[in-house]
This record gives sequence, C-alpha cells and structure tokens, in this order.
Amino acid sequence: MNVAFAAPTLIGALMLLAKPVITKKPKLDIPGIFVASEGRPVVLDNSVQNRLGF
Repeated sequence: MNVAFAAPTLIGALMLLAKPVITKKPKLDIPGIFVASEGRPVVLDNSVQNRLGF
C-alpha cells in the first residue's frame, strides 16, 4: 500500500525539481489580500451567530 502512494509522490517531486527556478519577483496581490483579510472575520462571525441562534 505504501508503494502505491510513494511512487507517484516521488515522480511528482522529481518533476518539480526539474523545473527552472523563477527569477522574477511576483507582483503583490493587493485585492486578494484585502478580500482574504476582510472575508475571514465575516465568515467566523456568521458561524458564531448561527450557533447561538441569532
């Protein structure tokens, strides 16, 4: 059973290591940061309100 999981993992790891290294610095995703930082409290607040019956 372990060989069935280890073989594809090893092949995938070797394929990732063969890719060239990215030398360009990626751009900062400002809208994504805003959505992630504002969305998490909203989801948590809604889950607490649903549990308390509000």
